[in-house]
Amino acid sequence: MQNFLFSLCVVFNSINTAAQPVAEEYLVFAEGNIKAHVWWEKAPNGSSSESKMGLEWLDGKSMVLIEPGQSFSVSLWMPGKDNGYGLVHPGHGSAPTQIKRVLNERGQVILGTYLVTNMYFIMTGQWQINVTLKYSNNREETKTWTVEVGGHKH
Repeated sequence: MQNFLFSLCVVFNSINTAAQPVAEEYLVFAEGNIKAHVWWEKAPNGSSSESKMGLEWLDGKSMVLIEPGQSFSVSLWMPGKDNGYGLVHPGHGSAPTQIKRVLNERGQVILGTYLVTNMYFIMTGQWQINVTLKYSNNREETKTWTVEVGGHKH
């Protein structure tokens, strides 16, 4: 138990804790057998600055950190909208995100823990953060976290 608590402290101390997350979410994969815990390390604020998101893969039942055993990706998408005058603005994405392993103070990989960087929300409004898990049989499953980026809506 002491090692587990130490590991939890390392997870939160190894990522920049100065910026408190404004929101978090649990995305459920594989019929509840795998969960992705996502939270903001640096939340989007309506400017063109980089946002950062923490991501932990968890066993869906025990909630213990795991590696999903497959590859995964994170992408950003702003859905299109009708402007109220019959004109539909098409949706658009952003630059590709980057996924980095989180390391402890000894430089060792922390099981199932990642930092997603290069997240640029280039406009205010509603955005979708799509987390796609690719299984060994090449099947993919995507779950979406919808966030509102400050300022006026798109």
